[in-house]
Amino acid sequence: MFRDVAHFVRSCRTCAAAKSSTGLRLGVDSFSSVPLQPFTHWSMHLIGPMPKSRSGNDLIVTWVYRTSKLIVAKAIRQGNSSAKALAELTFEAICCRFGLPASLTHDNDVRFRSLWKELWRLLNTNRSRVHLRTIHRRIPQNRPISKCSRL
Repeated sequence: MFRDVAHFVRSCRTCAAAKSSTGLRLGVDSFSSVPLQPFTHWSMHLIGPMPKSRSGNDLIVTWVYRTSKLIVAKAIRQGNSSAKALAELTFEAICCRFGLPASLTHDNDVRFRSLWKELWRLLNTNRSRVHLRTIHRRIPQNRPISKCSRL
């Protein structure tokens, strides 16, 4: 009976099309490396625009520590979301609490382009070459924040 089922599954086109791949995934998983030091690898994302709060905030900036998925979030106004303002928020929320991140992964938002330059300016450091890492996907840890803010 086992051979009959195995033969049927192998010869069925629907079964072959629906079967998930068991081979190795192509490409390198950028989130697979474990940091050697704590709180050095963060991801950053802007959520919004949201309905305005009483204080006028309509965006949420989230930083997610990639190892433990610790979420740090701050609400800001959309008009106050320049690279300079985001660098100041990152400095206040992450650098002052956990130290300067070695890696800050973010999506390809225009406001993130000069974030590192502004962050180095806040530290009074001249950095001639800055490596930016970008990803093009939503950060799954932000989904609960998005859902809660819609209630």
